[in-house]
Amino acid sequence: MKKILVIGAGAMGSAFCVPSLENKNDVTLIGTHLENQLIKELKKKDNFHPILQTKLPKELRIKKFSEMNEVLNNKPDIIVVGVSSLGIDWFIEQISKNFNDNQKIVLLTKGLSIFENKLITISEKIKILLDRKNFKNINISAVKGPCLAIGLANKIRTGVVIANPKIEEAEELSKVSVLLGALPKYRYDGFLESGKVILKKLFSFKEMFKSISLKLISFILKSIVS
Repeated sequence: MKKILVIGAGAMGSAFCVPSLENKNDVTLIGTHLENQLIKELKKKDNFHPILQTKLPKELRIKKFSEMNEVLNNKPDIIVVGVSSLGIDWFIEQISKNFNDNQKIVLLTKGLSIFENKLITISEKIKILLDRKNFKNINISAVKGPCLAIGLANKIRTGVVIANPKIEEAEELSKVSVLLGALPKYRYDGFLESGKVILKKLFSFKEMFKSISLKLISFILKSIVS
């Protein structure tokens, strides 16, 4: 069992908690300073995530930004970056207060960054910023699709690529059943809408694609209306 801290309660960060919990890890999801209302809504609605339109597992610990130091003091084994690329500097400022070289960082954030007039990866930026705070043995694994947050949260079979300069680190991360170790066994096992399983069967590829499409269309329409 690993202690996993996911920082950022958006779609992918929250979805990542699902396989992590199902594989017997101790998982905490904490919102950023911009997500206090989202965290409040999650708790009020019994872990129902308004973006994913899915109920997150009851075992998930959900915390507000004001509890960040307390959570970091518990020394999680793995810290998951679930913030946007614009929030990376903020992320480093938060974790550097209690970070140690034995902790691993898992990066979900997509994109590149312009840093000191150079185009670099988000992983490189994190390493540079931590190095400037005198952390030297920085272990970062980047996780990339093709999985979608909606599919991941709803246990649709998918896959990811784990990238680390040391292949053994990527392999170890997959073996703890946080990432690749969890995903290959995933099948569709029912959407959770307001806590009720409305469908329970294995999806064919056509049905799986249709379900994801409907969720995405629903989300886009809600965004336009609001």
